[in-house]
Amino acid sequence: MIKHKHHIIPRHAGGTDNPENLIELSIAEHAEAHRLLFETYGRWQDEIAWKSLSGQIDNAEINRLKSIYSSSGEKNRWYGIGPMLGKKHSEESKAKIKAARKKQIIKHSDETKKKIGDKHRGKITPDHVKKAVAESNRRRTGSTHKPHRNKGVKQPVIRCPHCSKEGGTTMYRWHFDNCKLKKD
Repeated sequence: MIKHKHHIIPRHAGGTDNPENLIELSIAEHAEAHRLLFETYGRWQDEIAWKSLSGQIDNAEINRLKSIYSSSGEKNRWYGIGPMLGKKHSEESKAKIKAARKKQIIKHSDETKKKIGDKHRGKITPDHVKKAVAESNRRRTGSTHKPHRNKGVKQPVIRCPHCSKEGGTTMYRWHFDNCKLKKD
């Protein structure tokens, strides 16, 4: 009979790999343990473990659900907070956190303040961001080449002198000096 090691307190809920936190269960018992954990605490990790161990979902569905849950904000609420799971800050600790945040001094340049303000007023569009990123990349790499991604602008067609294959700039990877028909 195949045995699985099950974390009594799951790792996604702050449990450790300490031998005191591990028990051996059959696959059916392991699935049932995760079902009970899911019904008690409602954590998506336990639901996926239960359904995968009981054969209700396959690997593709497991990956799809992990992707959905981890990008939906659920990750922030459940995953990686360990011993604080289900606990709330006391009023005293909330006051300490608030006081510490008040002491933080963030100094922005006038240009940054203007950009933040423009963003909040809706003056910066996604097109502005794309252009700014492209300009930043050009400055960083020193490249003056602008990619030809606009409609109507075609890349120049180039031909490999060794095999006469035609194509775009990606030809340099497999042709010219790297062509398999090149004679040394």
